[in-house]
Amino acid sequence: MKIIVACTENRVIGCKGKIPWYCPEDMKLFRKLTKWHYVLMGRKTWDSLPIRPLKNRYSIVLSSNVIEYPKNKDTTFIKNLDEVKAIWNYILCIGGGAVYKEVLDKGLVDEIWMSVMKKEYDGDVWFPELSSKWHVTERGSYDEFEFRRLKCS
Repeated sequence: MKIIVACTENRVIGCKGKIPWYCPEDMKLFRKLTKWHYVLMGRKTWDSLPIRPLKNRYSIVLSSNVIEYPKNKDTTFIKNLDEVKAIWNYILCIGGGAVYKEVLDKGLVDEIWMSVMKKEYDGDVWFPELSSKWHVTERGSYDEFEFRRLKCS
């Protein structure tokens, strides 16, 4: 499984249920990297999306309560990660904080695609702190953020 995340240098990813910045360049990169993929997210991330499901992606939503959501051909609601074990290698985890922590703690992640904003923002949700086993293998600079590809050694 891979993670795709946008955060600040101090790991802020959210504030009051929203992304604390507006960065069209990062949104364009996110669409490019996730198009035609399975994307895993938590219920709070799902609820925060302005348009559901995400166009040209198959959404997998991790939620303790899957009954309340309508069925949709482009979306599956699951109660635990074991329900998608067969396709882990094809999934991009897009958040939020609790889902990132769960997949990292379970050792399911082999690569992280991280957009790090050049400005700092206040927030109330953070990307988990990474162990020293993670290292940057690629960097790319954009106007408002730096893209980093990380792998675990």
